[in-house]
Amino acid sequence: MKKSLKILFFCYFPLISFAQLPNETKPEGQLKREIYGGLTLSTNGWGVNFQFAKRKTNRYKVMYGFSIGNIRNEKEHKAFNSVFKDAKGYYYGKLNSLIAFRPFYGGKVLLFEKLRDKGVEIDFVWAAGLSLGLLKPVFLKVRKLDLNTSTFYNAEERYDPAIHHPENIYGRAPWFKGLGNASFLPGLFLKTGVYFDISTRRQVLWGIELGSQIDIYFQKVPLMYQTKNQYVFPSLYANITIGKRFL
Repeated sequence: MKKSLKILFFCYFPLISFAQLPNETKPEGQLKREIYGGLTLSTNGWGVNFQFAKRKTNRYKVMYGFSIGNIRNEKEHKAFNSVFKDAKGYYYGKLNSLIAFRPFYGGKVLLFEKLRDKGVEIDFVWAAGLSLGLLKPVFLKVRKLDLNTSTFYNAEERYDPAIHHPENIYGRAPWFKGLGNASFLPGLFLKTGVYFDISTRRQVLWGIELGSQIDIYFQKVPLMYQTKNQYVFPSLYANITIGKRFL
């Protein structure tokens, strides 16, 4: 993890330095507001994002945003019961699911301006905010034998590694099962990235944001059985977004 964070730091430090350029006068008639959102893909999960940006100078926009995404442990691997042919997939050893709700504040700094309609605008992006983690226990469908009728049935039970084994796990229960047993974990969220606007129309935003992000919680998060619990969850991400510019 430390090695990954060092690599990310050295990749983005030149961009951060380059972004510290003097502000320029805001030209007349410039589109001042942006609203955009889309899909987030990361190395430890996926989610959705929504962002609003307002121009402060010719090179800088303030940004407000919100994203929701799941956070997976790197040791999660889908398994299937080999006894029952119609069994569903599940993640053996997974104790809890973690969903991160991230309200944040940040900024966009213009690095390279689009000089023609089919050109590419490049912005440096930074953001900081909260990471409110929803920790929900995992429930599984467990195959059991009814001694009265000598038939098998599926029972939905909270995963307990002491009694649930690959031989008697039929598959995952519905995700919402166990939501009443969920708890919230407070934490912090940080990200830096580079946004590539490839739209061919002045009023349209269409592009991809590539960068690194990190969720930091104030307590260890138990995600997997017999796996070291973590406070910190770094990842690389790609935001595929579409939106609109306004005056």
